Amino acid sequence: MDPAFTLCRMGTEGVPTVDEYLANTLPADGCLGFDGRLVTVRQMKTWQKALEGKNIRFAWEEDLVDVVWTDRPALVSKPAFLLDLCYAGKTAAEKLADVRADMKKNQANVHLLTSLDDIAWLFNLRGDDIPCNPVVLSYAFITQDTATLFLQEGVADAPLTEALRAEGVTLEKYDAVYDCLAALPAGSRVLIDESKVNMALTSPHHARSRLVHPAHPPPT
Repeated sequence: MDPAFTLCRMGTEGVPTVDEYLANTLPADGCLGFDGRLVTVRQMKTWQKALEGKNIRFAWEEDLVDVVWTDRPALVSKPAFLLDLCYAGKTAAEKLADVRADMKKNQANVHLLTSLDDIAWLFNLRGDDIPCNPVVLSYAFITQDTATLFLQEGVADAPLTEALRAEGVTLEKYDAVYDCLAALPAGSRVLIDESKVNMALTSPHHARSRLVHPAHPPPT
């Protein structure tokens, strides 16, 4: 390993946790930079607590690696397909009805879903974007009246698009999820799992909306 780096084996006796390392290393009035798409809401809260009293500024808006990695490959975008009902057990429309009932219990009018396994289950959607995992890079945005899947171009062909539309699901471009969240009306209650949803998704509308945390699709 390059001598400019120090390897800290997490979980080893005498090795600080990430939170402890940051608290011991960052100076007062310092700045902690990271890609907000890769840090969950819960992790951010943990860092804020660990660095409390040091007046740390959190800079999460830019991916600095992307700035210097000029030939970075594009995200994988492979064709997706629907799992047969005999394996899925319920249609996506039936599962969405269960989720909406759970949203009502939590008094939420929007559910933001980012965990790929949950999205795969909820929409009976399967893909090959991650090796050895039948998931599709995606986000889901659910209200009492609509369900939107945010996918990369080329993932859904015409038959898949039509099959999803028949289940009450519309498709949007992958990165359009940020604009969709930023456009939420003031006072919206957004149901999320803070251990999975990232900072970049919640911050644009945080001041206008209330985040409701007990989130997960109902079990099958």
